Amino acid sequence: MSAFCGWLAAPGNDLPPSETLGDMAAAFRGRRFESTSAASPAAAAWVTTAVPQSALCDSEDPWVVVVGSPRWRDPLLAEAQRAQGPAKALRRAYRDHGIGLFDQIAGAFSFAVLDRSHRRALLAIDRMGVHSLYYSEASTEELVFGTTADMVRSHPRIGASVPLQAIYNYLHAFVCRSPGTIYAEQRKLGPAQYLLIEDGRSRVGTYWRTPFAPDLTRSPEELQEELVAQLRRAVRNCVAEASAESTGAFLSGGLDSSTVAGLLNEVTPGPAETFTIGFDEASYDEMRYAEAATRRFGTRAHRYYLTAEDTAEMAPKVAAYYDEPFGNSSALPAFFCAAQARDAGMTCLLAGDGGDEILAGNSRYLEQADRGPYARLPPSLRAALKLAAFHTLLLRNTVFWRKAQGYIARAELALPERLEAYNFYQVDRMSEVFDADSLRELDLEAPWREMRQTYEAAASSDSLQRMMHLDLKQALADADLKKVQGMCDLARVDVRFPFLDDDLVAFCATIPPELHLRDGRLRGFYKDAFRDFLPVEVIDKKKHGFGMPFYEWTRDHPRLRDLAYDSLASLRRRHLFRDDFIERVTKQHARAEATVYDGLVWDLMMLELWYDSHGF
Repeated sequence: MSAFCGWLAAPGNDLPPSETLGDMAAAFRGRRFESTSAASPAAAAWVTTAVPQSALCDSEDPWVVVVGSPRWRDPLLAEAQRAQGPAKALRRAYRDHGIGLFDQIAGAFSFAVLDRSHRRALLAIDRMGVHSLYYSEASTEELVFGTTADMVRSHPRIGASVPLQAIYNYLHAFVCRSPGTIYAEQRKLGPAQYLLIEDGRSRVGTYWRTPFAPDLTRSPEELQEELVAQLRRAVRNCVAEASAESTGAFLSGGLDSSTVAGLLNEVTPGPAETFTIGFDEASYDEMRYAEAATRRFGTRAHRYYLTAEDTAEMAPKVAAYYDEPFGNSSALPAFFCAAQARDAGMTCLLAGDGGDEILAGNSRYLEQADRGPYARLPPSLRAALKLAAFHTLLLRNTVFWRKAQGYIARAELALPERLEAYNFYQVDRMSEVFDADSLRELDLEAPWREMRQTYEAAASSDSLQRMMHLDLKQALADADLKKVQGMCDLARVDVRFPFLDDDLVAFCATIPPELHLRDGRLRGFYKDAFRDFLPVEVIDKKKHGFGMPFYEWTRDHPRLRDLAYDSLASLRRRHLFRDDFIERVTKQHARAEATVYDGLVWDLMMLELWYDSHGF
């Protein structure tokens, strides 16, 4: 994965430029390409990418460093990039348009513009958050930045303290969501955000939001035809940026990966190479759906069955790779899938991430629609149901009414809080996790407040589109893209995301929301569009997350169980939580039957492994 770091320093900066920049660059844990750099007391930049000379220009003000695959809507800027490279095209765009350049730029990218003579800096990442950018303002006149938090913390003026609030935020989400980071001294940009520093002041802005604008002039069939054409074009564009002979595809057997694999097969010179992870545990294994797609399209299938031993071996390495704690357990299957591709000679993989978020494919969207009938009941009838469920002695402890209690409690919540009704880390439960002194220090409402702010920031009042907007940020950019990008980089393979093509995303925002879940069918609009393309097994399969049987494996595999429990014991000694919390989690997880604590073990284990691998 390409990366860069640097700074814009305050006047009189006395740090040795080359040595300081070298220390920051050395902290990059990812895959390294060729690199180039420029360093002075006032500003510095280092970049590693396939063609570093075209990613950094420092011959005159402003200096520019950029990674990724930016595209320009302005023909003159597109021609400048073809002739001179992305950095010089970006410098021209900055000179011509200032921050208005965001009206012209598309694609996946991260960049920094350092205008030394005017003491001005502009940092930004792409619309969908494919790339990352961390920063720290060491003073009102000093900015340090990097595409990883590790590089930023390696600057001698930037601290690396981990506040308890950041730990709580991580546990709540199992990742560190933007704009926060695991470090008190750093922030990071979210999707379609920029940081502008000038005249000693800084501000973060959002230059784009999903432009929800339902197109009511075309029939569903016309919109479906357009969807197929747009996605076919997006896949072809992804392959054009890479090499068809060495581009493969993730294939889980779901709608999106199967579609991408089939469309890739149309443009490769021979059968497309597809890569699938399976499990011996039947309830987790979806190999049969991937095989149905392979038969339908004639791809060359590569399969790997992930084991508990694999997980015990790789979990510490995954924790060490990420610059912040990362608790998404599906990172392990993603890594082994990408490693298969590398061993098969692939240099790039296409992934189906983003389809669920732009085309309403997450199961909870349908679940929220199913709760509508309760909300439409007359208040008097809702009150009677609550009385029966919660206060009628003969009923409240029966299995049916216990389920009714859960349904009613969730239905009474407003959106978007209702989406997190199953989250263990509810505010009223945190006295079980933290002691009284910690609770006084923590802002327990912070992650809930940020979720509501993101939900309400959608350019739509429709609840489904607001949930999609929320998930584009919190589920996709903060979690899934970081997972897939990181694990492909660890496996030394590039990755591209056809569903995140800017024009495709904009088109999907014109699909009327009522079409997505019509007749109570999840992804019904999409399935109808691709019904003649995808195998019937894939069309008809139920939604299944890309998880792994960690709970089951810790029952039968001593090495993985020891890794988990030893990590929890080490974490307990850090005194972040109540003395009895980690002990309770461990004991509950060791029970023969499943408990609500089982899902906490992986996140806590990865937190401790991250602490240990990052020198804490």
